Amino acid sequence: MKSQWESISNEQEKRFQEFSQRKQLIEKDVTRTDRKLEFFAGDNNPNVQKLFNVLMTYCMYNFDLGYVQGMSDLLAPILRLVGDEEETFWCFVGLMEMEEKMFEISQGLMKTQLECLGKLIKYLYPHFWTFLEKKEAQNLYFCFRWLLISFKREFDYNDVMTLWEALWTQTYSINFRLFICCAILEGEKDEMMKNDYDFNDILKHSNNISYKMDVNYILSRAESICLQMQQQAEDLPDHIKDLINLPENTTNGQIETGQPRQNNINNDDNITTIENNIACNSSDTETHNNSNEPPLQQQQQQQQQPSATASNQCHGNREGRSSDEVVELIATAHSVF
Repeated sequence: MKSQWESISNEQEKRFQEFSQRKQLIEKDVTRTDRKLEFFAGDNNPNVQKLFNVLMTYCMYNFDLGYVQGMSDLLAPILRLVGDEEETFWCFVGLMEMEEKMFEISQGLMKTQLECLGKLIKYLYPHFWTFLEKKEAQNLYFCFRWLLISFKREFDYNDVMTLWEALWTQTYSINFRLFICCAILEGEKDEMMKNDYDFNDILKHSNNISYKMDVNYILSRAESICLQMQQQAEDLPDHIKDLINLPENTTNGQIETGQPRQNNINNDDNITTIENNIACNSSDTETHNNSNEPPLQQQQQQQQQPSATASNQCHGNREGRSSDEVVELIATAHSVF
């Protein structure tokens, strides 16, 4: 596959506009991807050339998708870890099998992910959600970069590897990245509201916190939010229960969707209960064992079976997006990179 694009002459490239455009975009992006890191620093760095080669070869491997801005961010940590160009390519292929739909031009899956995140925020932090609505920021486009490249620009290399491992294992939820977003926003929402940020301020603030967060704390909070909600699943509305992957019935590993349950707990009281639990934090392991916030090590065997309903909500339904919505999302993508 590498030889296919390498063999295209300059004259052929002039008559192959789509290939030429993708090549130019890759050339532009690799020259600015992680160049402050020693691994990619300096002129004529062979690792930058490897980055270019892998992305060009991926275009030939998956020509329908090609190259989309942000892919170089996903590839760079893998190349740094693996080193070998061919092995890096196949690792990247495996990663893109999981992430490909996030990069589709329709942006349908991204819109669905943002909608699901909005449901969680509205349920967990209703006052913050009201604030976002007031500021016309309820589209959550300031979280676009977090979701698209899996928080790669929010943490340093070692922290990104830790976070990605937590995402890939899907130990707690297939939607765990949404809970990571909630954990980040939980720590930032008070400042946003106190300073009465408008949408541009929120976007700027969300970018400025990059490399300033403790990844272990963020993962711990995301885990706590997810597990506490799972433990209180009987009291959750169905649209929230779906996001934490607790279907009503599971038979022989197959998900069976039941009728909507009647929620006997007032929603405000339910929110208060969840928020109070999230606000509680203990460093004592024995206390954790008897509380609603189990430690990470104790819960690693839980929630191995992903929810088909949650998957449909946040990973499968990409229909019905208007052209205006697509244009708006694409514009957002360019503004956050």
